Amino acid sequence: MKLKYKKKTLILIFFSLMLLISINPSLFLINSTNEIKNPPSQPIKTQGALAIVDSLSSPSFPTGLAWDGEYLWVAENVLDKIHKIDPSTGAVIYSFDAPGDEPSGLTWDGLYLWCADWNKDKIYQINSSTGAVIYSFDSPGSQPTGLAWDGQYLWNADNAGGTIFKINSSVGAVVASFDSPSIDPKGLAWDGQYLWVSITPEAKIYRIDPSNGVVVNFAYDPGNYASGLAWDGHYLWESDHYAHNVNKLNIVDMTNPIIISAPSVLTVEFGYTGQILSWTATDLNPNTYTIELQASGVVSGPTPWLNDTAITYNVPDGFAIGEYNYTVNFTDDYDNFITDTVIMTVEDIAVPIIINSSSDFIVDSSYTGINISWTATDQTPNTYTITLQGTGIVFGPSAWSNGTSITYNIPDSLAVGEYNYTVNFTDDYNNYATDTVIMTVKEEVASSSHPTSHPTKILCH
Repeated sequence: MKLKYKKKTLILIFFSLMLLISINPSLFLINSTNEIKNPPSQPIKTQGALAIVDSLSSPSFPTGLAWDGEYLWVAENVLDKIHKIDPSTGAVIYSFDAPGDEPSGLTWDGLYLWCADWNKDKIYQINSSTGAVIYSFDSPGSQPTGLAWDGQYLWNADNAGGTIFKINSSVGAVVASFDSPSIDPKGLAWDGQYLWVSITPEAKIYRIDPSNGVVVNFAYDPGNYASGLAWDGHYLWESDHYAHNVNKLNIVDMTNPIIISAPSVLTVEFGYTGQILSWTATDLNPNTYTIELQASGVVSGPTPWLNDTAITYNVPDGFAIGEYNYTVNFTDDYDNFITDTVIMTVEDIAVPIIINSSSDFIVDSSYTGINISWTATDQTPNTYTITLQGTGIVFGPSAWSNGTSITYNIPDSLAVGEYNYTVNFTDDYNNYATDTVIMTVKEEVASSSHPTSHPTKILCH
């Protein structure tokens, strides 16, 4: 179904609008920007990254658009004409009948004009001086629209399949193709490096990489319905199908902000405090930034930012152990943006700390009631064991508490010799600390034992 160029419907709409205007002109005052002529330095209307710097009245319902280095060529599908117009005034210099019955795309290859016909599914090479068809071939798609010439190949957008074709124009053969950025592509233009394609349902104009079809960036269409596009070396032009205008567009800003400083992947200890994230971005037209925490949503902003000035975010204290993905999004005044994500991992990487332990000591062989004690600290205490060298574990595993002393009662009547008791404190994340206390049993029997202190040996991992 021809929603875009259906002539009878459009003519009916046109005359209905004229009737409404004659009854009440004020109904249309708000949308009068397309009738205003401003100097090129003063945008008529800016939206996204493109600004209308001049607007010319064109033949009714313009479709395809081309630039020949000096003049604009405009196709229209009411009278099926192709018009040569003065880009300064919009005055029609010359016209001829289009070769088909619904011209939809135009481009200029340096010598000849090319025209796509949406109804005939044809692409024509035309002598622009006479309007005579030199050569034609079937379009690769069933609803050809925009045309562009890159100096070697012809490009054609097709809105039936949402496809953009690269064509060897000498034989009409498709060299390559890729999907349009969205459905219903219309205008197409080549700027010497990139292709531009207008998507009318979205009111967007995309700049795409011709080698792979990847979108470089896009801008909102400042006009009403960009049915054709052309590039004159400095400005992008669009034919506005419903406003009956040809608009000269200045590319105000299609450059994303650049992040020049960002946090690295971050690991912090459980129980951290005072953690800060910081980014710095550059852009000539900075607008706002937001910071989003995955699964939680926006946690900061939108907040204005300044070019080349760091923004900081104070991470709340007390997060549980786990991964936290923070994403910053810098935007500029023309909806260009850039994002960066930093992963903050909260781990328990600290070993338990033994803050108190018994010293090495000596007892006589008649000792009784001897014990050893240790105290350790950790945010996530788990279990401890006590090992006797040469024997193995003599106690545990048993739970321990942060900052609370644990005590081991040594069996009475051990034979004369050295006994190495080693405690091993672990936490929930397999961090651990050990300490060994040496008890020496002597044959001499003393009236009282005087434990001999030795430096405490603490092993941590």
